[in-house]
Order: sequence, then C-alpha cells, then structure tokens
Amino acid sequence: MPPGKSEIIVFDDDIPLFGFRVRAGGSRTWIFQYRQGGKQRRMSLGSATAINAQVAREQAAKLHALVKLGHDPAGQKLAARAQASETFAALLGRYLAHKKASLRPRSFLQVDRHLTRYAKRMRCVWFCADWWIVLRFSFLPY
Repeated sequence: MPPGKSEIIVFDDDIPLFGFRVRAGGSRTWIFQYRQGGKQRRMSLGSATAINAQVAREQAAKLHALVKLGHDPAGQKLAARAQASETFAALLGRYLAHKKASLRPRSFLQVDRHLTRYAKRMRCVWFCADWWIVLRFSFLPY
C-alpha cells in the first residue's frame, strides 16, 4: 500500500466500472462504481473471500446493463432499505401523535393501549400514502 493511501482500487479491463478494492486493514472486496445523475455511486458486490471472481463479474455485468438502461441500483437498494424500516412499530408512533389531537384523553389511552398490545397480531404489511386508514381497517380475525 502506498504511503498516505487507505485503499487501492484496481478496475477491470473487460467489464467497465467493475473493480477490486484492497483496504489498509486487509479487507478485499469486489466493487461496482458508476455515475448516475451527477452522483458517483459505489456498490460492494461482496468480499473476495466469499465470492469468487467469476460470480462478481457476472453481478457487475448485470449492474452495468441496468445502469445503461437508466436504472440506479444503489438508489434502489437504499429505497428498499428505507421501505423495510417502515414497520408497524415505526408508523404507530406517528399515527398516535396524529390521533392525539383529535381524540379525547380517555379514548386516546384506549386506542394507544389497544394498538400497542395487539400490534403483533396485525396482518397489515403494506402501507399506502394514507396509512392511518390502513391501520383503522387492517385488524383481521384469526
């Protein structure tokens, strides 16, 4: 490793935007780097010890095709991660804050207790833009 550098990236000659990164700590990963909408994006394809070169090349070729078609694989990955974090428990706090202003104190306590207690039994997985309507009608009997 040259002095002053924390990582070295060597790009492949055959597959554009595909490379191999070696860090000062010793980790070695396959990467795919591209530019989308003026932003530089870099995705890790996996550790060199876990994925062999042929599998990493195939993944990079698929990602390169997606980028050429105008897709943003890293952006899609971030969006999927954000959507997965919107669980019922995360939305419940926002819903209760919304309802606190419109319900009487005792009614709010009952709604809060009921939703908090029975939230694990809810079968509501997908939330739409009007999520409080989904919550209101999503209790299904077992």
